[in-house]
Amino acid sequence: MNHNPIESNTSVANKPDFVYIYEVDRHLEHKQRLLKYVKKYISEKKDKAYSPEGYAFDYKQVPGGKPEYLEYLRDVVWPYISDVADIFYSFAPKVHAPWFQQYTQSTSHGWHNHPGSDFACVYLAECPDPEEATEFYGYGNFGAKEGNIIIFPSFLIHRSPPIKSNHRKTIFAFNFRTVYDKSKDKMLNHI
Repeated sequence: MNHNPIESNTSVANKPDFVYIYEVDRHLEHKQRLLKYVKKYISEKKDKAYSPEGYAFDYKQVPGGKPEYLEYLRDVVWPYISDVADIFYSFAPKVHAPWFQQYTQSTSHGWHNHPGSDFACVYLAECPDPEEATEFYGYGNFGAKEGNIIIFPSFLIHRSPPIKSNHRKTIFAFNFRTVYDKSKDKMLNHI
């Protein structure tokens, strides 16, 4: 399945290469189902579901690294990961365990990157205010909005900006590595 990345409507003229933004098929259906998992997790974990910064999360909190939503989220995002992996002649990208982060007014996640992987991915499952979408240092948010998945080189510094509105924001994130597959590389196969 080949999906075409959305052309960014950002005014940033120097958008870095290898940043892909896709509109997720059947987003509203996925949003509803994934938010049920988040609600259940927070209800069960109570205070342990919150970071020192105040946002809810399950990063490295789930025993075995396999959250209840793993299979479902994998089915949602796999077509987009596969499309990006194909660009880089990769087979069976190695996806690391996903996590969610849920923000409310005045919470944020500071500048960071994701070492140890090739690409990072953010699915904006709930983000009513596009100004509060994932922001990239020196670039802005590339016009991403709710229902988009952003796939980008994991070294790019990014953050969840402070939530100024009274809307909730929920993202699902994960990292993956690419593995070169010479059989997919038509150019090098002729050399």
